[in-house]
Order: sequence, then structure tokens, then C-alpha cells
Amino acid sequence: MTQISKWETGASVLIYLSALTPMVFLRAQYFPFVAPRAFYLVAVSELAVVAACWVIAFKRQALPKINRILVALAVFVFAQVIAGAFGGDWLSSFWSFLA
Repeated sequence: MTQISKWETGASVLIYLSALTPMVFLRAQYFPFVAPRAFYLVAVSELAVVAACWVIAFKRQALPKINRILVALAVFVFAQVIAGAFGGDWLSSFWSFLA
């Protein structure tokens, strides 16, 4: 049986926490139903990606197998980076509404 690290558990918990996005509400915001949810989902997603990258860096068997969906995701991310780099305002183009 393989031992599950704290980072693997943390990445899994963060992915499950993203399902709680509809429950986020912050009365202090100007748009209390939209903005906090967007910021929450972006923060949880970024933390999950960092935890997953950390796991992959130290545990090579955690790498996903290459399939069509993974290739399509890689092409999409590459296209977004290229579009962001060559946009009028590259910072706003790349990060969208968060810049």
C-alpha cells in the first residue's frame, strides 16, 4: 500500500473545497454574490495546482497518463498564454478580470 503524503491530501481537500463555491457569500462586497465566489474559486484552484505540482515534482508516478483530454487542455492553456501575451494590455489580457 502506498503512503499518501500531506500534499496529496491537501490537493484533494482543495479540489473538494472548490465544490463549496456556491455557498460563499460576503456581505461587505459591493457585489456580495459574484465577486467573493470568483475570488474564492481562483484562490482554491491556484492552491490546488500548486499542491498538485508539488506532489508531481517529488512523486513521478503521480503524473497523469497522456490522453486526448490532457492534450486538449494543454493546447487550450497554450492558446490562452499566446493570446494573453499578444493582447493590447497583456496583464489584463492574461489575467482577465483579476488584474
